[in-house]
Amino acid sequence: MNDFERFYAALGEMIIRWNQAESELKALLLTLAGLEEKAAWILVAELGSVSLEQGLKSAARDLAPPHLQSHILGLIDWFSRLREYRNYYTHCIQSQVVRGGEGILAQITAKNGLVYHQGTVTSDQLSNLTDKIVEFISFAKEVVFHVSLAISSPERSTDCRPRPLQKIPALPDRLKKSRQYRAAAQIAVAEAAEAKVGAASGRQEQHPKRC
Repeated sequence: MNDFERFYAALGEMIIRWNQAESELKALLLTLAGLEEKAAWILVAELGSVSLEQGLKSAARDLAPPHLQSHILGLIDWFSRLREYRNYYTHCIQSQVVRGGEGILAQITAKNGLVYHQGTVTSDQLSNLTDKIVEFISFAKEVVFHVSLAISSPERSTDCRPRPLQKIPALPDRLKKSRQYRAAAQIAVAEAAEAKVGAASGRQEQHPKRC
């Protein structure tokens, strides 16, 4: 497998694992809602990642068993951090460098002014993200199991509960994207300043100072 093939394979696996992660969170929301399966899926099938997070936060606070609330809220935070990487890598890879092992990232955002982001991502970084998503999926399955058990058998005493959930692992850092420039107005101001300096320089050349 050459560098190009390895890169695309890593990107494809990451996307597939992310789809699985979303499905696990939807399953968790369905379990908390306690609705009949068909009706529940009608409600969540078209939920995007952000809406899914928001719905789960409300369900965690209002519907989840108290001893599992912190795990669910931690899981949502974990998902949110992974989502930032997934979105950046999935939507912003524009091309690959000649050697094939890196993708060129480019993105323009305008949420709080115009910002241009640019960077690179390697096959190893994609594989590392995939490993983190797989870890998330495994933990999410455990949470779904515990929630399902607690809701279906609320009379269980603490002693009868399954093995306690482990603590949420250390969460990945929030994504930090390089900023090439901010705000179209700032760019226009900078260009106007350069033009002004250029014009002034031109006038000086046309009318040199007399000695």
